[in-house]
Amino acid sequence: MSQTTYQLFRYPIESCTDLEELNAFLAGHPVVSCRQHLVESQGRAWLVFVVETASSTKTPRRSRAKAPDLTELPPEERTVYNRLRDLRKALANEGGIPAYSVFSNEQLVAIVKARPAAVSDLSVVPGLGSSRIEKFGTAVVEVCRDVFLQNASEETSP
Repeated sequence: MSQTTYQLFRYPIESCTDLEELNAFLAGHPVVSCRQHLVESQGRAWLVFVVETASSTKTPRRSRAKAPDLTELPPEERTVYNRLRDLRKALANEGGIPAYSVFSNEQLVAIVKARPAAVSDLSVVPGLGSSRIEKFGTAVVEVCRDVFLQNASEETSP
């Protein structure tokens, strides 16, 4: 929806060679129309410009959430993050819901950093309520355990 506004510019006819104010206004606004009138008032002739402008009252769209910077995560945690993203996509497809309804990217990073060993460990992740933990917690913990335990056993193997 747009709002229409009007701006008047009045110049004495005998000295209307300097139209800088009008030109600056026209350059900086979305002009719908500009009408020129010759008006006589108080014994003088005036050149009057009526400028109609439109300004949008639309609310700007929110920008898309940026993917988290994974370069800060160690390789092991990046692996867990990627596996959790795959799990999120599968769960979303199963439920016929958007992936961000399962977990946001920020929540995935928080889960990785929390290194949950049990479903109850997920309660420290911001934005994860009991419903989501109940629905998805077991699968999330299994992914985390698989990667973290696999890497731990590789580190201790000769």
